[in-house]
Amino acid sequence: MSDMTEIFGEPISRYTWDDAVNDGSFIDITECLKFLGLDSLFEDITGFALTTNVYCRIIDFDNADSKNINARISRLLVCVKKSVESQNDNYPIFFEYMGHSLIVSMEGRNMETREPVLTIMLAEDY
Repeated sequence: MSDMTEIFGEPISRYTWDDAVNDGSFIDITECLKFLGLDSLFEDITGFALTTNVYCRIIDFDNADSKNINARISRLLVCVKKSVESQNDNYPIFFEYMGHSLIVSMEGRNMETREPVLTIMLAEDY
């Protein structure tokens, strides 16, 4: 039993990264990164997601074809990697991209495994 459970008791509800992907709040781009060969940019990270706002405003703002979407995801992730490195992996990471204030957070995938995952969001989504 954790200290928090001893103090407050069992949580009433939990909302995890997996839950956000399943309900559409986050768009899981993990397989896209693997396809593009970009998953190796981030050691030990098991999942990557964009909020729907990031996807709609930055990645697919003009109903692009898959080639353009992949190129936009690639460019965004290279910027994320540079921002993570420049801020010494101190999450959350704040940076500007295409006129938008973005945040990269690291959290556990779910309450059981706590696998590290990254989520890229607009500052207003945080």
